[in-house]
Amino acid sequence: GTFENLKRELAKVTSKYKKKIMIAETSYAYTAEDTDFHGNTVSAQMAAKDYPLTIQGQADLVRDIIAAAASMENCIGVFYWEGTWISVGGGSYEENLTLWEKYGSGWASSFAKEYDAEDAGKWYGGCAVENQAFFDENGKATEALKVFNELRSEKILREE
Repeated sequence: GTFENLKRELAKVTSKYKKKIMIAETSYAYTAEDTDFHGNTVSAQMAAKDYPLTIQGQADLVRDIIAAAASMENCIGVFYWEGTWISVGGGSYEENLTLWEKYGSGWASSFAKEYDAEDAGKWYGGCAVENQAFFDENGKATEALKVFNELRSEKILREE
């Protein structure tokens, strides 16, 4: 939906429950590329109309979400989902699976089946959101991270 719709719906929640709110688990891809052979939750077909799957598109969407949240009296913050969840750098799914299991990277290891057999026990390893991180497939910070300094200098981010 639109940012106006987001603000309208969040206002309904704060009004009904008399609570402050946060926008949680928001993110956006800077590329459609899958760098760990695990598949991604956001692909080229899912790109938002005004936000291309580019580093600038990611930064623009993050900026607009935070600006929408900051414009609301009872919204106290935004949580970005997994901005550091990056690839492990192997050249194949099998190579990555070994690295995921050894170092615990990816969203879960095979040991997760002990507590979550139906989800993590079947879909362990890998990262379906590495294309939504603020770091590239080599772990280097992307230019999109600068959006936070820009928001601070524009006084959109509050210092508290």
